Amino acid sequence: MSKTAFKSQQEQETRSFPKWLKPYHLLFFATTVVLIFGAMIKHFSTI
Repeated sequence: MSKTAFKSQQEQETRSFPKWLKPYHLLFFATTVVLIFGAMIKHFSTI
C-alpha cells in the first residue's frame, strides 16, 4: 500500500464530522447551550 492510499484511508476515518467543526467548537457550543438553558430555567423559576 502506498503512502497516498494510507493517507486517504486516515482522512476517511477522521471525517466523522465536517472539517470546519473542530472539537473546541463543540465544547464552546455545548457550554453556550448549557448557559442559555440555565438562564432560562432561572428566569422562569422566579415567576
